[in-house]
Formats: sequence, C-alpha cells, structure tokens
Amino acid sequence: MSFFLKYNEEKRLYESCFEGLLSLDEVLKHYRDFYIAETSARMVNSELRELVDLSAVEFSGIPADGVREIARLYLELREELSIDRIVLSIFAPTDISFGMARVFLAWANDGVFEVGVFRDKDEALDFIART
Repeated sequence: MSFFLKYNEEKRLYESCFEGLLSLDEVLKHYRDFYIAETSARMVNSELRELVDLSAVEFSGIPADGVREIARLYLELREELSIDRIVLSIFAPTDISFGMARVFLAWANDGVFEVGVFRDKDEALDFIART
C-alpha cells in the first residue's frame, strides 16, 4: 500500500491518496501518524478539510466493519487535536470504493463530519470548495 498526504495551501485542505491493497492496520497507522504530525500545525479555525482519492485502491484487505474503525479514529483524532469540524470529500470512482465510502458515510454521519462521496473528481472538488 502507498499512502500520500499533502497539504494544499491554496485550497486550505489535505489531499490524501491511497494506492494498492489496503489493510485496516496500515490505514489506521498512517492516519494516526500523519494526522497528529501534520494537522495541528495547519488547521484553520479548528477545521479539518480533506479530499480523499480512492481511485487506485484495492479494498480486499479491509472488512466492512473496519470502515467503522476508521470513522472512530477520526473521532479520536478530533478529540486529541481539538478539531471542531471535519469536512471530507471522497473521490471513489469504482463500485467497491464507492460502496466502502458510503459505509464510512453511514458511520460518520453523526453531526461531527460533513462527508460527500463522489464518483467524479470534479464533483468531489466542488463539494469541498463550497463546504
């Protein structure tokens, strides 16, 4: 698995990209390691904004209930980093990535997150730009 996370200064958002076969442990570790190191220095008004690109992912290594653990990790990071608002725009063009992203949306839909799931990257960019 490859995981890339960069901060786009102009758009004031993180852009994360996953490639290859994902395992739940790798995703959790990478998010914990990168977010704690990166986000505290770059958050604007206690808001975390992220564009997630799942276009090159193979999901066979993550069970559906593992998506709930990823949503829980966002909640934990929100607490640890004192984040007031999390906005995620997920670009998920394949059937499996779109389905897994929708499962995440169901678990994350508790008022803490504003999440959009899109098959089209331009739509994902539009969502994060206007949210």
